[in-house]
Amino acid sequence: MTHEMALVEVVRAWVNQEVPGEPATADRAVAVAVAAYARGASVTEACQETRAFLGSWARHPAHWNGDRCGGRLAS
Repeated sequence: MTHEMALVEVVRAWVNQEVPGEPATADRAVAVAVAAYARGASVTEACQETRAFLGSWARHPAHWNGDRCGGRLAS
């Protein structure tokens, strides 16, 4: 297994745990991580970029509801 493949699996699992039922969000988070890694970011840096994306996603008013109102993501 390559580092990129491991990154994809870990990011997808994390997103599915944090925001279940959002496959498009998981796909986008994976794309963010892979793009960062392809640009030369370390795995840690790629995950930081992904965390920033998900934080922004979670805070966006379009994604708020009674159970998920920004700030839900664990670091």
